[in-house]
Amino acid sequence: MVVIIGRANVGKSTLFNRLVKRRMAIIDEKPGVTRDALYGEVIWDNKVFELVDTGGLDFSSRDTISEKVKERVIYFTKAADLILFLVNAEEGLNPLDKEIAQMVRESGKPYILIATKIDTRKGKENLMDFYSLGLGEYIPISAPHSTNLSKLKDKIVEMAKPPFVFKKEAGIRLAIVGTPNTGKSTLVNAILNEERLIVHEEPGTTRDTIEIPFSWKEQNFILLDTAGIRRRSHVKESLEWVGVKKAEWGIEHSHLTCLVIDISRPLVREDLSLARKVEKLAKGVIVVLNKTDLLSEEEREEAREAVKHELQFLDFAPFILVSAKTGKNITKILDKCVEIHSRLRERIPQKQLNQLVKTLLIRRPPLHATTVYKVIPRDKEPHLFRLITNNTYGIKQTFLRYLSKEIRKYFTLEGVNIKITVEKKR
Repeated sequence: MVVIIGRANVGKSTLFNRLVKRRMAIIDEKPGVTRDALYGEVIWDNKVFELVDTGGLDFSSRDTISEKVKERVIYFTKAADLILFLVNAEEGLNPLDKEIAQMVRESGKPYILIATKIDTRKGKENLMDFYSLGLGEYIPISAPHSTNLSKLKDKIVEMAKPPFVFKKEAGIRLAIVGTPNTGKSTLVNAILNEERLIVHEEPGTTRDTIEIPFSWKEQNFILLDTAGIRRRSHVKESLEWVGVKKAEWGIEHSHLTCLVIDISRPLVREDLSLARKVEKLAKGVIVVLNKTDLLSEEEREEAREAVKHELQFLDFAPFILVSAKTGKNITKILDKCVEIHSRLRERIPQKQLNQLVKTLLIRRPPLHATTVYKVIPRDKEPHLFRLITNNTYGIKQTFLRYLSKEIRKYFTLEGVNIKITVEKKR
């Protein structure tokens, strides 16, 4: 594990994005944008290593989130196989840099000192000052212009020992989504059985979509903890808007989506709006009813039925009662993920599908003068179907919902979000 550390706004997230070759971390001029650790893979010289981007350190701040960030950075520093310590050459040496340098020395871990933002005259002039940190030679870089990035990656591969440089197998991509403060990060920490994400009462603590690889019963997962999604009209801060867009991307590009609902309170408009978004974008869906520890057994069942009634359009998904705080039923989520992922990969036999559709059309035909010739599953995504007809206007959404429900029931596809597109026969 290669861990990037440094004070706020030294270019950690920019370097992280350039190394993983994806815009995973949100970049902004405002200090402290990255709060949780971000995970990515870097491929270089036919080797792959895990890269972790951490929040900006500030030893002088005593607010709760800064303290949590510091705890996470210390945790990852201890777990690291190699530390990338970043300093900002444009701003020059900062007293905080000296404190972080002391932490790096005390860790006893291998490290690389990296001077960022060297593409300005001031940046070049300040470089010599960093020798006073007592960490030896530095590598000067400009991440936006890729200056010395190849040299840096060569050095990382040279210093990272073989057991820590490996290619992880692809796994089930599982997105955790919910409105702010529903307990998403607590749920992720419960699944991983360690506190890797910052948990705080302040809504919107998670800004990025965090990708975390892990294994469960020999099954590889890539878990995505997303920013809390609110209705667009309520999203005013630009950082939050970017986080929401990344969360939507996470839903669309995951195999499964866990919609986290706070069952201790009534559903709000944001919950329903997000549930609609999940129904529109997700492939497989699980509804996780969190915070059951705040309710009695009778209240849980009543609340569960009330939520199921409000989310009837997700009636194909399993509804699982959990408590991320106590860990109750957490493993049920993972077992159900494995089941649904297996169903998502199953190829539906065309012959059986033809027979089923024929029966369904007799039971409930489409509108007058409308003929359904065939319903065909797509090759690479069996949950997507093409309906071929002579009259696309005669196929209504209620008819498509009827077909989806019956196909799911016949082929036992619980949790699979079947989508049918209508095409006119050529």
